[in-house]
Amino acid sequence: MINSMADNLFEISHENGVIPTKKIFQEKYKDELAKIGTPIVVTLKPQEDCEMLSSNRNIAKIIEKHGGEAIHGYICWLGAKELYLNFEPHIIYKSPTGEIYDPTPQEDKEDELLFIMIDGKHPLDKRNPAKYVPLSQEPEVIIFCKLNNELFDWIYNNSVYDEEKNKFTWEDNHEHQICEAGRNIGGLLLMHYLSTLIKG
Repeated sequence: MINSMADNLFEISHENGVIPTKKIFQEKYKDELAKIGTPIVVTLKPQEDCEMLSSNRNIAKIIEKHGGEAIHGYICWLGAKELYLNFEPHIIYKSPTGEIYDPTPQEDKEDELLFIMIDGKHPLDKRNPAKYVPLSQEPEVIIFCKLNNELFDWIYNNSVYDEEKNKFTWEDNHEHQICEAGRNIGGLLLMHYLSTLIKG
């Protein structure tokens, strides 16, 4: 019984990696999406010299080689059981001929993504924060989103870009550990709520 519950929780928690691209989803959550930016469905066309989790550097290389421009925004991920949305900072490419696509490989090898375009650009000298938006009014979901947002806001405010290593770094201090602990507690609360859904 315990193993069955753990297996179900593991399976449900890993539904977080769903990218919603269907029109019905965009209509259902149009208010939440509009608060972030303008949603468009973008084709993934991973390029040979592009690396995962390096959209800024990938786009810069392509623009230097072929021209075109960068479009800044977020990938929209749907949380487990449609309890929340996760907006991951990202940059995609617009070619000189107007073709828009994402050259950065994704771990799950999706064909398309729901991209939320923003006005302006992400700062390139900071690790831009992911955004968590609750779709449920359950306290566990609201707290989970709040604690995740607090952690990513802290990282944004304290991160420094190391160009040589191509990554952002920040001091692992007391404040950071408190935010990390909060995020972990939020995850446990969400798992607890998901377990109540399984029990039904």
